[in-house]
Amino acid sequence: NTYVSALPNFVRPNWKLPSYLMDRDLKCRIRVFIASNGKILKAQIYESSGENEFDQKALASVKQVKSFPKPEREILARVAAGDVILGFPL
Repeated sequence: NTYVSALPNFVRPNWKLPSYLMDRDLKCRIRVFIASNGKILKAQIYESSGENEFDQKALASVKQVKSFPKPEREILARVAAGDVILGFPL
């Protein structure tokens, strides 16, 4: 859906890694729960990279977002239930 595909644009400015982590082929996924007003209710590691620092930086970059756009009513229940999964690196 177009709503979910736009979310990485809000997280990307917060996504910063030290150089020693950039050169590694790490991937993780963060599950995001979003309220009707676009605020993040909760974010959690859904799939770990195996490197705690990488996972924590991904999680922090999501939590730094002040607010996402308000989700459309049709998808509100799904985004509030955590059906949004963001893959890192973005």
